[in-house]
Amino acid sequence: MIELIATAESLEQAEALLDAGADRLYIGGHPFGLRLPQPLSLEQIEDVIKRAHQRGKKVTVSCNALMHNQQIAQLPDYLQKLADFGADAVAIGDPGAILTLKELKLELPFVYDAGTLVTSAEQIAFWVNQGASGAVAARELTLKELFAMQKKLKQPVEVQVYGPTCIHQSGRPLLTNYFTYTHAESPDQQLFCVIRKMRTASIRFSRMKTGHIFSRLKICR
Repeated sequence: MIELIATAESLEQAEALLDAGADRLYIGGHPFGLRLPQPLSLEQIEDVIKRAHQRGKKVTVSCNALMHNQQIAQLPDYLQKLADFGADAVAIGDPGAILTLKELKLELPFVYDAGTLVTSAEQIAFWVNQGASGAVAARELTLKELFAMQKKLKQPVEVQVYGPTCIHQSGRPLLTNYFTYTHAESPDQQLFCVIRKMRTASIRFSRMKTGHIFSRLKICR
């Protein structure tokens, strides 16, 4: 069975996606969620969960950041609130966050989401043994690899199919960083690898406030 999952950046968008046929919404909040179009407050997350459940749909809340000490200290209260709201699952990739969730003994399933690290059925099986209900596959995998992976697993594997999400939703000012570090006066402030001679390439710039950069080959058509 295929489940259609869509990210939502607001309550209005969440309702529109549910009405359009999404089976599950993927949302999250700062500082625990990555690759989100817009972080939501706890109040907004609770509202989205209520409205999704009223339609018989589900909600996964992103907690897939690499947790530092401060985030880990804040995580138990956050997870407890998500469980109280009735979240259907959380997406987690940090082992420390997974340990925290298990120690809380909440009725809150987790999906293993560690970005580029999830590249084999055996790795997913390891985290299933740790309690994961499924996993998000790395975007770099081919369709052939994904089919081979799923054949070895009983748990579902999530696959992102809508383009270079890490770039167009990350909010990272790539151009600003590039020019800051490549033009730095001190070599210690420059990028680790600066290519002095580059081949001619066709590049498009999105008209976003952060000034992201795209190769024409990476833009969805």
